[in-house]
Amino acid sequence: MSHKNKKKPPDLPHQAHQKIFRMLARGEGTSKRADKITGQTDGKIYSRTTAQTYYKHLKYFCRYVRERHPECRTLDDARQYTDEWLCSRIAEGLSSWTIQLEAKAIGKLYGIKPDDPDYFHCPARHRQEITRSRFDAVRDKHFSEERNSELVNFCRGTGLRRSELEDLRGRDLVSRDELQARVDEISRSEEHSSEEASALKRYSDSLQLFPEKEYFVYVEHGKGGRDRYAPICADVERIVDRLRSTEPDTKVWKRVNSNADIHGYRAEYCNSLYLEKARATDGLSRKELYCCRRERSGEHFDRAALAACSCALGHSRLDVVVTSYLRN
Repeated sequence: MSHKNKKKPPDLPHQAHQKIFRMLARGEGTSKRADKITGQTDGKIYSRTTAQTYYKHLKYFCRYVRERHPECRTLDDARQYTDEWLCSRIAEGLSSWTIQLEAKAIGKLYGIKPDDPDYFHCPARHRQEITRSRFDAVRDKHFSEERNSELVNFCRGTGLRRSELEDLRGRDLVSRDELQARVDEISRSEEHSSEEASALKRYSDSLQLFPEKEYFVYVEHGKGGRDRYAPICADVERIVDRLRSTEPDTKVWKRVNSNADIHGYRAEYCNSLYLEKARATDGLSRKELYCCRRERSGEHFDRAALAACSCALGHSRLDVVVTSYLRN
């Protein structure tokens, strides 16, 4: 048979796409938490957003290999150049967060775990290097907070991510009485399924952490696939009216301006909520305090208030709240 009839393998980006989305197919719709307990997370990606983000950065790796090492035809051939590429990304001046993300994408692609000797050790990350929503950006010149005041106030009052805003429907307004009714309904049963137990915890956490809040926004499958009830903390009447005036299956925001600093408003929401919940730190015991380290050594925060902020934002770590949201 002539060599001309031999089928060429797909190019590197296509191979990476096939492998990453094959992992997504295995993990999507399954419980990451349950798989962690049983040690069955290998070769799985649980979020479509994660798969898309990994693939986006893996395409940069494939392009680098194609330009520098054109003899590589398969991902196995390209594996030897992963550290070389990541070092080149450091030399380009990319942030430690981006390098960490790309190292994770490479690790997922090749099955390299963080404790593996071959795992790339990223530069340390420091809070003072964070620039997102810290300073004026070029896009800010193309966005008027005055003309978009309803969107801005909605963001400051709910703390939703951009993707969560874009998916929000009229049916996602939930009152305190509705949450309590759901708790009462599930509690009547002596035995609960795993889904009912998870839902009961979400309802109870929201009611207990925010006893003064009357309305919540339901976020379905937020970051990491987590559902939550975000308390409405400011401009409550207008936000509730906006949600109530939207049909149950209709999007609340048909378009979210791409120039809006959604993360910045989310941080404002977190700061306002923390100030509402925080107790004076000089009256708290050591166990009740979150003590900062390194460049923020000497700063202390109320752990209970941080936990409430973490729940409202859809995170599960207090240090993320302190590092990425709380300011001044």
